[in-house]
Amino acid sequence: MNNHLLKAQLLLTGVCWLFWLCFGSDYDGFIFTIVLLTTGIPHGANDLQLLRQRYPTLSVMQAFVRYILLVLAAAGLMAGFPLVGLLLFLGLSAYHFGQGDLYEYVVVSQSHLAGWLYLSWGVLLLTALLGIHARALGYYLPQTSELSGLIRLMKLLPTGIWVYTTLSAGLLIIAVWGGYITLSFALRRFIVTGLLFALFARTSLLFSFCVYFGIWHSVEAIGIFAQRLYQSRPSVRVRQFYIHGLPLTVLAGGLLGGLVYTGHYVHASSPLLFWLFTFLFGLTVPHVLVSESIYRRHTIGVASSGTGS
Repeated sequence: MNNHLLKAQLLLTGVCWLFWLCFGSDYDGFIFTIVLLTTGIPHGANDLQLLRQRYPTLSVMQAFVRYILLVLAAAGLMAGFPLVGLLLFLGLSAYHFGQGDLYEYVVVSQSHLAGWLYLSWGVLLLTALLGIHARALGYYLPQTSELSGLIRLMKLLPTGIWVYTTLSAGLLIIAVWGGYITLSFALRRFIVTGLLFALFARTSLLFSFCVYFGIWHSVEAIGIFAQRLYQSRPSVRVRQFYIHGLPLTVLAGGLLGGLVYTGHYVHASSPLLFWLFTFLFGLTVPHVLVSESIYRRHTIGVASSGTGS
């Protein structure tokens, strides 16, 4: 994360938050759609190209078949065992978010301990988001008996941001003490995370998720993945990234839009909501696996220069 990117992310977050304060949750869907279609979904829309770059011997068809098999296997797991599927979905997402936030600055990026740090940080973020908004989960999750029990359990999570702020400070202190990250980066991450927790507490679940996922997670990932795929100037390679990822962006955008619409305007017990959620889970699994290999091969920040700017 360079200083220019950090300033842009803070500015975008501030603009979105100001919009929400002025208009409330009435326009949640509008902000969600704009942010997710412009950054959130496109950041994973070039997975096939990234997979082929990671494994150059694969043909286009072989990469496509492997990707689809992963999607179908994950979707089958969610369809057959919803609770197991959801827990796996949350675990993979937590690791993915934690890795996206910290990998650039973790000195020992190849160690298993770094993986635990990524997972711990991601779990903290998701726990804060879901704990603060536990009562709203029923609108967006399928109402099966297994998932209903999990939702009731999530409602027992703390709702005060001071709890999560304290936990984040403790985790960062441990990481600094263990030599995994620098003190300067820990302070920067603590300030950003405190801002996000405050946003979680003051806004809605949908808005909170799209700001974190779209502005903080996806923007950085697009820059990294575009750099891996294209050797052109930054502005050109980002444009190439968007163009080549358009088909999958349209597909995932349609699924996600249907999920939100069904959960918010139809009914949480609708079978359509369950199947939309299932296929979104299916798309998430290969994306996390592809991203893992790219993050591990992309060494910048402290690991290479000793600085975070």
